[in-house]
Amino acid sequence: MTKTCTIIKAGRADTYGRPLLVGQSYTGPDDEVFSLWQSGFASVDGAPGAFLPATQIQQQVIAVGNIPFLIMPGDGAANGCQFTGTNSTFTLSAAIIANIGASLAGCYAYFSAGFGGSSLPAGWYWTEFSSDTAGIVYAENYTSGKASRPATKTAITPNLSGWVTGTTSEVVGPTGFVLPGSALGKSGFFELFLSQAGSATGTKSYRMQLDGTSVFQNGLTSSPVGDSLHTATCTDSVSEKQLGKASAISNGSLGTVTTGFLTANRVSIDTSIDRTVSLSLQQSTNVSTPVLMRFILKATYGE
Repeated sequence: MTKTCTIIKAGRADTYGRPLLVGQSYTGPDDEVFSLWQSGFASVDGAPGAFLPATQIQQQVIAVGNIPFLIMPGDGAANGCQFTGTNSTFTLSAAIIANIGASLAGCYAYFSAGFGGSSLPAGWYWTEFSSDTAGIVYAENYTSGKASRPATKTAITPNLSGWVTGTTSEVVGPTGFVLPGSALGKSGFFELFLSQAGSATGTKSYRMQLDGTSVFQNGLTSSPVGDSLHTATCTDSVSEKQLGKASAISNGSLGTVTTGFLTANRVSIDTSIDRTVSLSLQQSTNVSTPVLMRFILKATYGE
């Protein structure tokens, strides 16, 4: 059988390899249209019930990211990242943390505007570490959607030089993912797995927002390497969400224990309409260096 959908995001093709265009009405096999809808590329009238009874809708993967994001460290003077004056190669005064270089052989690093004496804007630049304390930055940027390795790499010219000053402001990283309004229902379940790293200095904060409303938070200090699983359940409502754990500085994660519930264990946001999912990073000092190693977002429907 076939279903008809409306394409709402570019990046997919039909069974013949032809690009599907935003705004296009497309009719295809049930499983193909379901895949387009489930991954946020298309809207379908009456979904999820248009495919199966709502009680049979299984867990949806909203987004997966396996390319690291980090805020490049630097105090602008003697610590952190320094460009050497040869192309866009850099050295670090010290490793972010021992043995992390191999994991950052391909990543997106955030630099403030004018880094290395250039006229380049602030943004997430494709970066390849060659060791714990050296690497090179390229001109390719991440802006939204699934992060991927660039097909080609463009050298930054002219040569960069000088010390980097890392921002302590919150910076939105992976973004542009759609949590469909049909994904949770009134009693659904939402979960976020995060893998994090960073230096042993200061606080490294990670947040997940739905259209700017913070749902999950995590703040790591002197033990920055770890995984966390954050959960939220709809409390028989499309707007009220009960968070799995809470603490004074964050909304916590599974694997932690406390003596009781604190204040930040609920959040109100209407998930009966499509919401844009974003993840952000922030550091308390300009050499704290939060690193979002990987993440996965899942949603389970509940009547």
